[in-house]
Amino acid sequence: MFEEVGVAPAAPAAQAGANADVLPEHDPRVPSLAGLWPAFNWQERETYDMYGIKFDDHPDLRRIYLYEEFVGYPLRKDYPKEKRQPLVRRDDLPINPLKPGEHR
Repeated sequence: MFEEVGVAPAAPAAQAGANADVLPEHDPRVPSLAGLWPAFNWQERETYDMYGIKFDDHPDLRRIYLYEEFVGYPLRKDYPKEKRQPLVRRDDLPINPLKPGEHR
């Protein structure tokens, strides 16, 4: 179970305040605020990447820190700390950028 808390201090007085919603674990979703406040774009992407909470109508909801093949959401309490992730090979990265004995 997740609890989402939103605070809108810059809203007009009639709309200002805080609200809390309890979200289900199996499919946590909330409306996106990125259309109203553009800075929420990155914050919502980070929340999705780490916790798996989906933001409806988000303009670009994709992973921001982890690679797309990463399985699961590492900051959730149900994520096993011993979990192994798939090895992802990328053609755009050098296999061994340092020569033996070379240090940065």
